[in-house]
Amino acid sequence: MLATGLRPGPTAPEKEEQGLIARDFGLAEFETMLRDGRIRDAATVAAFGLLRVKGLI
Repeated sequence: MLATGLRPGPTAPEKEEQGLIARDFGLAEFETMLRDGRIRDAATVAAFGLLRVKGLI
């Protein structure tokens, strides 16, 4: 199931998350960030792969 209609809400980052930057970006930019190594988090890469394989993106 794919979540839809989500909106940003207030944040309360944990200590380890301090300094992280969140922003919106399109699919093409996300794929570029994967290819050039800016996104290296295994869970993010795996989730993207599953969405792609299932035809949800």
